[in-house]
Amino acid sequence: MPGHDKPDGNEPPIGNGFEPEKPAPKKPRPVSPEAPPGTRSTKIHGGHFDSLFRDVAPEDGLLVGLEAGLGKFVRNDIVVAVRPIYRVGTEEKLGNEWGSNTTSVKVIAKPGYAIGAITVKAGLGLDGFSVTFMKIGRELLNPKDAYESEWIGGTGGGGPDKLAGDGWPIVGIVGKTNQKGDVTGIGLIERNELKKRKK
Repeated sequence: MPGHDKPDGNEPPIGNGFEPEKPAPKKPRPVSPEAPPGTRSTKIHGGHFDSLFRDVAPEDGLLVGLEAGLGKFVRNDIVVAVRPIYRVGTEEKLGNEWGSNTTSVKVIAKPGYAIGAITVKAGLGLDGFSVTFMKIGRELLNPKDAYESEWIGGTGGGGPDKLAGDGWPIVGIVGKTNQKGDVTGIGLIERNELKKRKK
């Protein structure tokens, strides 16, 4: 019939009920805050020229724990994500999650203690680390009353290097992430001056 040409079999199907798959939305990357006055960062072990990140505790908070996500480099375990745990008074608060993997390991201080140092093995990436917990004093941590966490991750890379450990309170972490979003280096932010006492 005129105006009713038969399809030749090359036309795309109409109304097949399928829609093109949409890419999953990317997780927004947390913004690194400025280092608070009266603090300093340790050396960052690992990461080299990757992007810097910094995570700082709430006011009067101390770093008391770390969550870590593990990945693989060839056959070796490596750390690809970290998330700090802070304690303000008796309340725990989570920092930002840095990295591209979910949490698989967690170390946290027992009451009255906080992170005073970290021992790291790293190369281009963050191979592994352990944490030194120290007793909390009036203004400083006590390196003579301390204990070590289990080792997290693998044992490849350079080091181990111990970062911080002089008793200054640790108020955050600093590190590096690569283009994939994996954490590749880590260090600590320590308060390096005593608080001014109110008169």
